Amino acid sequence: MRWAGPLCSLLPILGLMGCAVPTPAPEGAAPAVAAEAAPAWHPRRTVRAYALHEEASRIVALVHRAGPMAEAGHNHTVAAGTLTGCALVNDAGVTWMGVTIPVAGLEVDEEADRRQAGEDFKAPPTPNDIASTRENMLGDDVLAATDFPHIRFAGTLAPGADAVDGALTLRGRTAPVSLAVEVERRDGEVRVTGSGGIRQTAFGMTPFSVFMGALRVADEVGLDYRLAFRPHPDPTTSTCPPP
Repeated sequence: MRWAGPLCSLLPILGLMGCAVPTPAPEGAAPAVAAEAAPAWHPRRTVRAYALHEEASRIVALVHRAGPMAEAGHNHTVAAGTLTGCALVNDAGVTWMGVTIPVAGLEVDEEADRRQAGEDFKAPPTPNDIASTRENMLGDDVLAATDFPHIRFAGTLAPGADAVDGALTLRGRTAPVSLAVEVERRDGEVRVTGSGGIRQTAFGMTPFSVFMGALRVADEVGLDYRLAFRPHPDPTTSTCPPP
């Protein structure tokens, strides 16, 4: 998706000049120096750019089996192996956030992800099952990874809101998405966690199926996420949100 978060514009402050004749400064006095205007990232400003802390972040999709022969298949987890992103943060919390996921880095059925996903993901698939699932997922009917190498999300949050509303771009198609959200500040970071779901067909994908649809992947895919953002190390070089 295009990064569509709103940027705050800065309005010039207009001053009125009086008509009195200035009094000459005493001889030898230092000339007056105008106060330097605070840059956009200065702490006095209400909004600051935060960078994604990748090692403390995780996005996992929960893919369920469906159809009359569902018991013959497995549920799968698909996680973002690598991701980048940033957020705009003020005193009230996160106002905007964006994340980019390289499709080639997606991880299928990592043990920790399956354990975290719960009882429905307890039965482990074989290495061959995992390899074939990943191959099908990256193929032309699903993610079409060669043509669409990135997944992108950008969304806005209102103060105290329990959902982040945004747009998800998947397989080159963008659709609105609303995800449950909780925001907290801890150890100098802002942490955003939540869950939700999407339908594959909303993004032009055909859920994988065999045996004339008797065993297939459910259209609805669950999402669990935790994102950690740190103050940008050099706010003068931040491009959050990207152009």
